[in-house]
Amino acid sequence: MQRTHLSHLRRLLPALPLIGSALAGEASLPALSAGAGNQAISKASVPANGNTALCSQVKEYFHWFDAKRDHLENPVIQDFRVTLCAQYQGAYLDPAGGGQRVRGCNDGNSRRGNLEWRRLYLGCSAKLFDRFTFVNNWEIGGVNTRYRYTSDNWDAPSQHWMLFEFYLKSELGSRDTLYIGKIKPGYTGEYRLSSSAIETIERSALVNQLSAYMNYGIEWRHNAEPWKNCRSSGGAAPFTERFGWQTGVYLNGNDGPGSGQSRIEPVFNSSTGCFTALSLIYAADANNRFHLDWTHEFTDVASPSPFCYQGMGAVDVLAFTHTYTDGRFELMSEAMAGFNTIGLDKKRAEGGNNVFGLAFIPTYRIGERTQAVFRYQCSFGRNGVRSDLRYYGTNADYSPVSDALHGVYAGMNFFLCPASPHQTKLMVGTEYIYSRGRDAVGDKGFTGWQYMAAVRASF
Repeated sequence: MQRTHLSHLRRLLPALPLIGSALAGEASLPALSAGAGNQAISKASVPANGNTALCSQVKEYFHWFDAKRDHLENPVIQDFRVTLCAQYQGAYLDPAGGGQRVRGCNDGNSRRGNLEWRRLYLGCSAKLFDRFTFVNNWEIGGVNTRYRYTSDNWDAPSQHWMLFEFYLKSELGSRDTLYIGKIKPGYTGEYRLSSSAIETIERSALVNQLSAYMNYGIEWRHNAEPWKNCRSSGGAAPFTERFGWQTGVYLNGNDGPGSGQSRIEPVFNSSTGCFTALSLIYAADANNRFHLDWTHEFTDVASPSPFCYQGMGAVDVLAFTHTYTDGRFELMSEAMAGFNTIGLDKKRAEGGNNVFGLAFIPTYRIGERTQAVFRYQCSFGRNGVRSDLRYYGTNADYSPVSDALHGVYAGMNFFLCPASPHQTKLMVGTEYIYSRGRDAVGDKGFTGWQYMAAVRASF
């Protein structure tokens, strides 16, 4: 029986209290099966029936149409679902020097404690003509989210009602996929993971510095997940099948003079230019995966034009990533370099050109619903290192630019849906940041602690 659009909306509404129940932890989650305590539990080894009835029910509310499930074969559209990605988080900033080093403390507008909708995207995806997938997501505006601190005031962020994703994906064969539209250029290890799949509350500082947010472009992926071949075949895949690549060309300038705050309409000019990228992938075996990434900017770095730069953060970016998995344990190791940095405060970063860094992220799946996470990060570069904007670089009365940065993060993740761990999870963590050196103005970079908690849901 055909459903009207109104009935679909009615169908989605009951999911809201279910989501609330899931986030509040009211779901009755099954215990580990007998003997599971002696078995390795990884993302790949959790059985499909580990999903609770509640998780499956909520997910189904977002799946409005499936031609096979609904017995409504259609040559045009085969699948349609609503997508929602939400993350609400809190953080308490404890810089060296105490509360007086927190911005806004003198006028009663202190940002030592932070509560915000870190992410809130709503959209849809549809499978068309048995070959294409259309994806459209918007960043919801008008919520009580974090405001930007500029000129001693808190201003509304430009992401309100932003067109976040808008692209068409086409399967060109068993190993090739083409993307065109507004997409995420997923290069470097941590940034390659989706925002719902990252295992720390915020990514490493250098990863955020050397990455592009959302850009209009065209991208070709050739077997971007080759190691799955090794697992499914029970052994090593043929040598040629262990190699893959990802490449693309992306336009900068998603925002700029005259575009307002919505970013719906891109503004391009000769200053913003574009960048190209290439990622080479090698799956040595079922446990080891390697990425070598390179990006190059075609951007007029010296241009005085006041535009909101949306590129990779440096003229050339190099990154090498190794991911190792063994049952419950996973380790991501990454080395990064940015040559001729772009987008830093020109006064504070004067004389700085290059930045280099490392990140190590080991995780251990303690049980079906619990994961321990640790991260060590370091970045080096005279007047070239930028601390993470949340919340070190914007809320503390320290310079966001320094010569070196070291950071240690420890946290725990709790999964409400073990078989789909990133569908709904609670995250807690603490991080200590130490910055060395002073910027070109003479100010010191951030040093201190931050305590964080977040709830993520992705459907």
